[in-house]
Amino acid sequence: MKSRVSFVGLIHKGLICLAKRRLLSIKGEKVPFGGYWSIFGGAIEKGESPFFAAHRELIEEAKIDIPIDRLKYCKTYRNESETMHIYFAEFKEIPTISLDFEHTEYGWFKLDSIEASPEPIDPNIKDAVKK
Repeated sequence: MKSRVSFVGLIHKGLICLAKRRLLSIKGEKVPFGGYWSIFGGAIEKGESPFFAAHRELIEEAKIDIPIDRLKYCKTYRNESETMHIYFAEFKEIPTISLDFEHTEYGWFKLDSIEASPEPIDPNIKDAVKK
């Protein structure tokens, strides 16, 4: 079965927030890109739109609850095993982030030099950030 996921990136004055995922398994399966840096996101629940999933994941993973209309669509990636929806939200001030159990750390990195961000980074996320 093809998985469906949504992600949301946090942007502040030319910076993007990336968080490092723990090496975890869920229901006996390794978490995709566990140990990689990425933006906040996860699985779309049954009956949920990608847009609302991105908003929910931001609340769950970073404890940031913003008005939903602040999310802006970026790109959808599709391959044989996954459909990934990417959204972004811009902030005038750096928001307070409180990580959930899925992440070990986070940081703010320059958008214009995402190639110099910490490694490893999810390649789809790196591609979306470049665009």
